[in-house]
Amino acid sequence: MRTQSLSNRVKLAFIAIVLVVSACLTITCHGYANVSCQSTAQQYSLTSVALPTVHYALPHAHMPVINNHIGITGRAINGLSDSLDSGYKGRTLLSPNSYRGMGRLGVIPTNVTLSTSAQSAILMESGSNRVLYSKNAHQKLPMASTTKIMTAYTVIKNSDLDQIVTIDSRAVGIEGSSIYLRAGEKLSVRELLYGLMLQSGNDSAVALALHVSGSIEDFAILMNKEAVALGATNSNFCNPHGLHDDSHYTTASDLGLITCAAIKLPEFSCIVSTKSIKIANGEQDNPRIINNKNKLLNIMDDANGVKTGYTKRAGRCFVGSANRDNMQLVAVVLNCGPMFEDAHRLLEYGFANYQLKALICKDKMCGVVFERGHPTYYMHEGAFNYPMLKNGSEDKLISRHITLPDKDVQGKIDLYLDKQLIYSSKLVKI
Repeated sequence: MRTQSLSNRVKLAFIAIVLVVSACLTITCHGYANVSCQSTAQQYSLTSVALPTVHYALPHAHMPVINNHIGITGRAINGLSDSLDSGYKGRTLLSPNSYRGMGRLGVIPTNVTLSTSAQSAILMESGSNRVLYSKNAHQKLPMASTTKIMTAYTVIKNSDLDQIVTIDSRAVGIEGSSIYLRAGEKLSVRELLYGLMLQSGNDSAVALALHVSGSIEDFAILMNKEAVALGATNSNFCNPHGLHDDSHYTTASDLGLITCAAIKLPEFSCIVSTKSIKIANGEQDNPRIINNKNKLLNIMDDANGVKTGYTKRAGRCFVGSANRDNMQLVAVVLNCGPMFEDAHRLLEYGFANYQLKALICKDKMCGVVFERGHPTYYMHEGAFNYPMLKNGSEDKLISRHITLPDKDVQGKIDLYLDKQLIYSSKLVKI
């Protein structure tokens, strides 16, 4: 009898272990250690493959599977996802301009002292738009020729880079930096972009603006439209070159956001990482040699962009970027004397203290919905990586919230850092 009772208890224990393992396997996401895996029903502590906290939608009328651990249909609990249900489309990366707390600096290691002489500055990771450091990042300031990042982005999005441009007389003799264009000569849009971004040609800026929109005024309208679409709502562009105008301004946050979007464009990334190039010089035999003014490309091995700027009113302005271990960082310093040194210091701080971590594994299985006894499986397409402190102090602050489809409810997965939404994406049917 005692042997039979022991055998029954062993069987029960084995069944319990199978249920726990089966449940947790449906929500496994590698890359974390010693982080709890929690459902609305119960919590388990995992050691080999530990998970961020996971919340699921409560069931309506459907049968939950494996103790609520894999997909339960219905709306999200606690109101966490209700605001995204209406009209939700695609993946959402929340920009620092749409919130002041989300994607914030988080816990700064106590052994790091970070400062900049810039009047305004920001450090961002371009894939997620997470802010890793900021100083007066929402202060509206003139930005001189860093304006041309927005100019280049607008041109690339709205023109054919191989199209030939006949230089308009209105683009000749523009004050400030120049590549000395001559009326009537012909260059491609791509060549003009090199002149714009490497040598900071104000004449290139005007030539490109006239080519795309026909006038400086109409191109400025297009620049502002593109900026707003990126979430850069605290900026106003009056011209394509950045020469001073009291109504022409941005913020470090907006400029960082614009650059994070621009650096994702292969054409933009190629141009701003180029140190020197030869372009057409009208009918003359000797080409124009265009050299990049960005000294960061020479002092930092991982640097890959982007743009310098200076006027008496704006001071020295600079946006620098670098990619290390597949993490792309963008640093903005406005009105900063040692602009290259401070941007370099910000970038090195980011690489020393942050690394990309997989918060959602590639093609993550998120749950199953049963309809008339037939299962339909839902997954997150692709993967999602996010910059997190290397010391692991933020890992336990990550939580996931999965809502599976139910009638008019869109299936989606939301990620939170310290209860702040950082990412949202629709689920796809397998």
